[in-house]
Amino acid sequence: MQRHENLSENNTRSKAGCDIIVYGYAALPAATDLLSSEYARIAERTGQVYADRIKYNISACMDSLEHYEAEVLSAIQKEDPDTVVWPCGDDGVFGALWHMTAASHIGIHLDVRKIPLRQGTIELCNMFDLNPYRTKSNGCMILTSLCGARTVEIINRVTEGCLPCVIAGYTLKGKEKLIINRDEMQYLTKPQGL
Repeated sequence: MQRHENLSENNTRSKAGCDIIVYGYAALPAATDLLSSEYARIAERTGQVYADRIKYNISACMDSLEHYEAEVLSAIQKEDPDTVVWPCGDDGVFGALWHMTAASHIGIHLDVRKIPLRQGTIELCNMFDLNPYRTKSNGCMILTSLCGARTVEIINRVTEGCLPCVIAGYTLKGKEKLIINRDEMQYLTKPQGL
């Protein structure tokens, strides 16, 4: 298993013909930042009780991600060493996918509806006009595996099913980076600033 801390300087690549697995929730850190810096504005729009509930739920999810991260990575390294892990960072899930495809010279087909998101995160991103797939998502990971079902099973066992882990698409030869949302299709674009 390879984990890519610096996505621009990795030597190991993902391969075509792999399942793309998304572990964790997209945009949780962005939601946490918004709750920290814009809490009064959020509470004014949603009501304090609802704002507090969103804050509690997002905080609990972040704690779970941090708690299980080392165990998940260790289990994958031991039991599924061919899996390649691409952490999501400030560029979000789409940024990690872009770096993965560019570094590995492969394409993807991905169903965006399968990327795990918390309802509170969606609402906050809508409120502040942020794309939840392109915003800060530290703790969330993209994994490529020749047997995604096995990788998902390993992660679910380690996390006791407390965090989402789903097969959201697959890698393929060529450069087609297709994102599917029901009947709509779009191509993955480069993160801003690259």
